[in-house]
Amino acid sequence: MKSLRHVTALALALLVALAARTQADPLLAIARVEVGSLVGEAFVVRPDRVFEARESVAVRATVDTSGLEGCRLSVEARLIHPLGVTISTSRREVQVGEATKWLFTFAFQTPSQLPSGYYEVEVSAEACGKRARERAVFYYSGTVSIENSIELEYELSVKGLGEVKELRIALPNDPTLELVAGPLAVPNPHRIVRDRFGNLYAVYEGLRLDGDLLVLVHATAVQRLTFVNADAPLGLLPPRELADFLKPSPYIESDNPAVVSLARELVKGTRTCREALARIADWVSSNIAYDESVSALPNYGELGALWALNEKRGACLQFSRLFVALARAAGIPARVVEGFNVQPPGVEGGRFTHAFAEVYIAGYGWLPIEPQRGGNWLGFVPPAPGYLIIVRGAGEQTEDAGKSSLYVLSYKGSLSVQFKYRARVAPASPPPPKLELSLQLPPAAHYGDHLLLRAFAKPEAECEVAVSSPSRSTLLKLLSYESAEIELNETGTWLIEVFAWKNGYVPAYAKASVEVLPKPLNLSVEIENAYLFKQPRIVVRVTPPTKGVPVQLIAASCYVVERFALVTGEDGIAEVQLEPQLLPCQMIVVASITHIGYTAEPAEVEKWPLPPPELTAAAAAIVALAIIVKRRRQALR
Repeated sequence: MKSLRHVTALALALLVALAARTQADPLLAIARVEVGSLVGEAFVVRPDRVFEARESVAVRATVDTSGLEGCRLSVEARLIHPLGVTISTSRREVQVGEATKWLFTFAFQTPSQLPSGYYEVEVSAEACGKRARERAVFYYSGTVSIENSIELEYELSVKGLGEVKELRIALPNDPTLELVAGPLAVPNPHRIVRDRFGNLYAVYEGLRLDGDLLVLVHATAVQRLTFVNADAPLGLLPPRELADFLKPSPYIESDNPAVVSLARELVKGTRTCREALARIADWVSSNIAYDESVSALPNYGELGALWALNEKRGACLQFSRLFVALARAAGIPARVVEGFNVQPPGVEGGRFTHAFAEVYIAGYGWLPIEPQRGGNWLGFVPPAPGYLIIVRGAGEQTEDAGKSSLYVLSYKGSLSVQFKYRARVAPASPPPPKLELSLQLPPAAHYGDHLLLRAFAKPEAECEVAVSSPSRSTLLKLLSYESAEIELNETGTWLIEVFAWKNGYVPAYAKASVEVLPKPLNLSVEIENAYLFKQPRIVVRVTPPTKGVPVQLIAASCYVVERFALVTGEDGIAEVQLEPQLLPCQMIVVASITHIGYTAEPAEVEKWPLPPPELTAAAAAIVALAIIVKRRRQALR
């Protein structure tokens, strides 16, 4: 017996310890990620998750922490491009105190050249070695797409009196362009030449000029945005023919001690070209201020990398020269390129070209980079829709002692030159259709019912279903042909929201509400085995039979009042036994349901306890015997 008691006590102690450990087990979870906008400092949910061009996007994450008091909580939100690349990152850190629920809001600015498509926000949390991750998607309806049509036309006007010994004008020769028409130069050039950088030029020579010479270049093409993960070990020797792109050149002072020192500091600890280039791009974009007025300075073309480093400002040319100088100082071949950055909906009468950069990645080739953007954008080809390279190695010496440039004019006499261009970029295909979505739910239901959830999307799509009861919210992820069943365990208004998305379609949003009413029940109560000196049994029934209904029961007699809290079983019945009834006084039993999920009239029953059946039988036997004896006596007289 002692041994049994000891084992029982030990088992109970283990159960208590296990329960305590379970309750104290730390928890880190991202309960929900919502997409919306900031109005002032207030977060406003956008349930349809469709954002127009240039709209900023905000994300709110609900993070649950339990048992993590004293830990450092780090939450990071990443904005992921439709091509699967993280283009922006934001991070928050807090010390976890007594609170177990945290709200974090992150805001992302959307550059004008973001293409239409589905973007993803991934939120990750970490505290005391525990990690959690959740995501949400939204649709950005930009003015450009992954694949775009580009119309480009630029002209060079030479005016005055004199002789055009040679005029070279660069032709579009960008590998990201799939030419549909052109390039066409008017009037017809005398010849087409290609320089050592691969640039194409229309050449006009030996022209007497008294008035105006207008050269027009036109091209129509399709450009598709892609992303490449090309990389190579840092310090890998490039091909011999690229040696010039590791040396200093005019206005690219890659051998200057300040440039060399900064490059070494930036790439310290990096092993690959991408790591090094990302750090350089992050530093240049963060530490150099864009100043458009620089481009209007008379010596604009002579302001190089060292000037930008000292002044901490510049226009696109200074950004590019500094980036190229730092890359060369880090041992990565790089060059300035000149072309256009066509901003939708287009440019009319523009006169400014755009400078950015190219870097050489062994095994891949030349990769274009926008130095005004951070390292997260490294790998997009082109850097954004509408970026066009016309001239590679801008400012570098060519084989004929000239410089690589958009145009080169050699002349006698008094001539002036004016350049301007017109361009347009637009999605290459019509806007995508919108998903068709419907949500069929009953307007009302009863507490305890099971609601079948299914969103009908055409064509089939992924769905996020948010189920909000009066006190809490649950997020389900389904395909449109799948269904889920939820128990309506609260009365009040339930809101069901569905967000459906599919690549190639604009997402759809639908919502419906279900009013959950108390479930009407019939309640009855009976007293069984109501005998003196016996234990009466109280039987409560609810109709229709319902499991889990809480019943309050009061049983009273002349000498005691007992109260019970019962719960019905599968058959809708709840039972309890009373103490033995010692006195022949009336019993009154009242049953009621006070749960908010049910409605029923109280039930009452009254009963007097009877003598026990065995006592009644004995009394009957005695009476019968008395009658028999009496009758025999009478017969003997």
